[in-house]
Amino acid sequence: MISVQILIVDAIISGCRSLKEKRSVLNSVKGAIASKFNVSISELDYLDKWQRTLLGFAIISNNGRLNRSTLERISEIIYEDGRLEVLNSTIEELG
Repeated sequence: MISVQILIVDAIISGCRSLKEKRSVLNSVKGAIASKFNVSISELDYLDKWQRTLLGFAIISNNGRLNRSTLERISEIIYEDGRLEVLNSTIEELG
């Protein structure tokens, strides 16, 4: 059975003084995750806010437990990284 799951992370990027600085932080975080996990990553909201972001991570496979485990690990990495102050994160299964 096909499993599609998403992780949504709402976060603050403290100390950013420009969109350029925000992009630099986000590109670094997204690059680190993309190098370890085969997931799709997108900034979903707050595109014009310097210190706020809403990131989405999506994964599809035939193993729902592996998908959830992968997204939980990504969430842990973001929490541990320290550059993003996570306000809320949720994992949802689609379909």
